[in-house]
Amino acid sequence: MNGRLVIEGELSKLSAAAAMLAAEWAGELRTAVEPVAWMGYTSEVCRAIYNEANGNAKTVLRLVVENDGFVPDSVIRQELQHDSLRGMITGSITRAILRLEKAGTIPAGLPKPLETGTSTNTGPWGKIQGISMAPELVPLFKAALDI
Repeated sequence: MNGRLVIEGELSKLSAAAAMLAAEWAGELRTAVEPVAWMGYTSEVCRAIYNEANGNAKTVLRLVVENDGFVPDSVIRQELQHDSLRGMITGSITRAILRLEKAGTIPAGLPKPLETGTSTNTGPWGKIQGISMAPELVPLFKAALDI
């Protein structure tokens, strides 16, 4: 029978403990050390944002998380079957966050969970080249989405 051991503490100490366990029980245990919060985000906050977002935003959030923090525009366009992504994703997530903040469900002033990269020639109004997430947020969204 398999089980899970959860230990909370300072990341550097947890990393050292995980390394010792992995060395002692090589091949028998899987260890992972992940932050429980970052800049106001927790897995509960991430889950609330995901649940409040619309369908396209949920799809992109999941894609970014499954791909460890970055998805190129070609993958997003193919998945959504839409050529223009303007306002479909980040705008929807921003509105979801504002609704949750207003309801008091999440803390106010969180940084945006997703960032768009645009062509350097066209400035911020250019065609989206991909969508990324801060590496510190990826494990929190993974926990929230059970990925």
